[in-house]
Amino acid sequence: MIAVQTICTCQVESASRFQSKQRVPTLRCRTVLGIDLGTSNSCVSIIEQGQPRLLEICQESPYIPSVVTFPKTGGPLIGKLTGVQDTSSSFSSFKRLIGRSFDEAHQDAQSLGYTAREGPGGMLELFCPSQSSWLTPTYITTSLLQHLIGAAASQKGSEVTGAVIGVPARFSEAQCAATLQAVNAAGLHSVHLLREPIAAALACGLQHQESGAILVFDLGGGTFDLSLLESFEGILEVLATAGDTRLGGNNFDADIAKWILQSSGLTEANVR
Repeated sequence: MIAVQTICTCQVESASRFQSKQRVPTLRCRTVLGIDLGTSNSCVSIIEQGQPRLLEICQESPYIPSVVTFPKTGGPLIGKLTGVQDTSSSFSSFKRLIGRSFDEAHQDAQSLGYTAREGPGGMLELFCPSQSSWLTPTYITTSLLQHLIGAAASQKGSEVTGAVIGVPARFSEAQCAATLQAVNAAGLHSVHLLREPIAAALACGLQHQESGAILVFDLGGGTFDLSLLESFEGILEVLATAGDTRLGGNNFDADIAKWILQSSGLTEANVR
């Protein structure tokens, strides 16, 4: 969860200016969301009376699966696949693909079961059977963000004016830029990106401790990162990061499924 106070009047930050050293800003009296845009699940938080609170955005739960389904008619469906009969146009784990070129990501896309092609500018596009069209991971992310922002606005009864969004420690400039593009397309232009290890340290209040080093482990649905942070006078700085951008819960699931198939003598063609 991103539990952080931020100045909502800041302008959209270009990816080239995205820094690892970030001071903890102060919330002004406007509705600013903290969005954890996860590979597997997403959630939204707000600050109330100086304390973070998760909003219940999915059937009285604060967590919603990061799954977007495009039916033949109507708008996109977000979250659980309950009642979705045709999942061929359902997309999950697209966070692993956002902002990446076809050359970089087509193998990952294929491992996730998607049909991919090289789009304009060499970027990756995914085929959506229900729409008979090709979609970018950025476009799919926009649909998820629109749902999160709309659900938060409905609960608060007020317009959302800005957001702080977490991104993995090792997201590239292109991936950060694509995330910002998705947020803009979702209707928000006052946005601040926050590295996930810093978000974790802030959530634990570690910025208030005396100067020192902090080690953050981040094992998510798509990545495994280890980050070394330094805290000094309310500033958290990422000193070093290591990890694997292709190791996470998705990979564990895939290996377990493969083991089950091998143990039972089945093939993927026999399983629906």
